[in-house]
Amino acid sequence: MSTKSGEQADYIDRIRREELERLVDAELELLLVQHAKKVNEGNNGVIFHLNFEGIDENAISHLLQMGINPRTPEAVKLLKIYTKGEGKLEYDMQRLAYEIVAKSTKPCVKVPTPILYRDLSLTSATKDALREKGVQASGNNAEVILMDFIPGEDLATILCKEALRRKETAPTFSEEDLAKMSFAQLHEEVAQFLGYSMPGGKARDDAEREFEREVVFAENAAKLYTFLQKNNFVLHPSIQERLQNTIQLLHDNNLCHRDTHERNVMIVGPYVADAKVPPEVYLVDFGSAKTFSGAYSQELYEGEIAEGKRRYRPDEYIINTTRLLTTSRETKEAEGSQQQRNEFNRWRARLEKRPAWQEARQKIVEAAKKDLRSALKNAFSSYTATPDQVDYFLASIFCLLENDLVDEKTINSFLLEKIKTQAVVGRPALFNRLNQACQWFVSKQKK
Repeated sequence: MSTKSGEQADYIDRIRREELERLVDAELELLLVQHAKKVNEGNNGVIFHLNFEGIDENAISHLLQMGINPRTPEAVKLLKIYTKGEGKLEYDMQRLAYEIVAKSTKPCVKVPTPILYRDLSLTSATKDALREKGVQASGNNAEVILMDFIPGEDLATILCKEALRRKETAPTFSEEDLAKMSFAQLHEEVAQFLGYSMPGGKARDDAEREFEREVVFAENAAKLYTFLQKNNFVLHPSIQERLQNTIQLLHDNNLCHRDTHERNVMIVGPYVADAKVPPEVYLVDFGSAKTFSGAYSQELYEGEIAEGKRRYRPDEYIINTTRLLTTSRETKEAEGSQQQRNEFNRWRARLEKRPAWQEARQKIVEAAKKDLRSALKNAFSSYTATPDQVDYFLASIFCLLENDLVDEKTINSFLLEKIKTQAVVGRPALFNRLNQACQWFVSKQKK
């Protein structure tokens, strides 16, 4: 083929491609208006579920030529604020993450398959239709990303529902109530009964406001996680394991997500700890993702905003927070009990080297053989003046236990009685040490 003929063929192919893209853009706009159901909404975009039923054969043919299969569930993300190129960047980051995870040999979360990116020109009729769906498009263009549809729920929604299921004060909610509530409604209910804080509005610029929001977000998240921990909610351990593997894999391939909050983790299937089959887990929303060269560092999470710097959420956030909910309360108590016992044993090993301890131990053991209650009271009065003497007292108690002169229940009752006295409450170091001992004796009684 001559050079001229080749150029003509390329020109014809380009014209055909442009015409196909124009037709597909028109089909996507029609799908958004007539066949899209809003299913989720985040800070920067709205997720629609596409239903291809009822579209004509010509449209199906055009979509297939662009790699879109109308016979499988698909989703469209429409970016709320039009900034030319940002949607394409997000699409490219998602494509890169998808390719990285697809090659993994370790259990990882999935990334929704990115199918197509388009920058659409919206007609007035389309903007009106989107407005009726609760979406306010800015300007006359919109960037859209077509990807796999994920039929599950995001982790933030799951945690809010689990908190409301455990709520004992009015109003309480049935499963039917929870199913009908939007995330905003679920979040509001949880915020009210857990007493979430609100940013105080004292910030002087955008950078300070961003920092203040992050601090309040962390405080509120801690309230939710603490409540769920106390009420025996445990996630399937594979969720945290896969997230950790995935984040490490992305970093090893010079990509960080930078927005790993619970709304960006989708879960499909049973997610509780005793589920026989692990759920499917997806990481979504790569709008803040960034590639890097060189070593991974926390500087990757620094960014610029109008009046200063902002900090993106570190990828380690989702690893650390999900870890809190993948260990049962019983396991945590057992681990805490063992840690406390180890600490007490270290105290005793240190005290064994001191002659004063030998004398103190002998005195309390001999006194307890005669009158246990008096021996405990006298020992407490004598050995709580300094930190070292508190160690003498606690270590002496272990001697009494080992010699079967007292049981855990009696010791715990005695310590609880002392903790409530003003003499102890007014001394934080003593209070904390005795409270720690109480926790250990309570755990011993449960065994």
